[in-house]
Amino acid sequence: MTETPDLWPDLHAEKINTPKTILSEQAALLGKKTNNLIAAEVVSGKASDGRFVLFFRLNAPLLENYTYELFTLYYSITLLYPCEIQFRYKKISVESEKDLIGKLKEIFNDQETKNILASLYSQSMIEQQKNPYKS
Repeated sequence: MTETPDLWPDLHAEKINTPKTILSEQAALLGKKTNNLIAAEVVSGKASDGRFVLFFRLNAPLLENYTYELFTLYYSITLLYPCEIQFRYKKISVESEKDLIGKLKEIFNDQETKNILASLYSQSMIEQQKNPYKS
């Protein structure tokens, strides 16, 4: 009996920080910073053009699980970078992991983002004080 030849190349997975890893780490940090009054989640999907899509959403569990989509990130199956962020009706090109970290810092420190976070946090604090067992 003839053995079937293995035609696949050797695969070597290198340790990389994918956009999803970076976003997930930032989501976890927001939860810690706000005692989980505001949570963030990263939801994966597939765009109509075949690219991966990551939705970065803010969630306020004490406000009837109110969810706000802060931005969306798109990247190719063949290359992680360049990738693209859709934030407040703008397309932002991201060339590298370092560039992604810089762009995320800008987004998180954008005045509108800070206003949204402050609003969700303040309203959640009020809800927590009204019913401390709800959290």
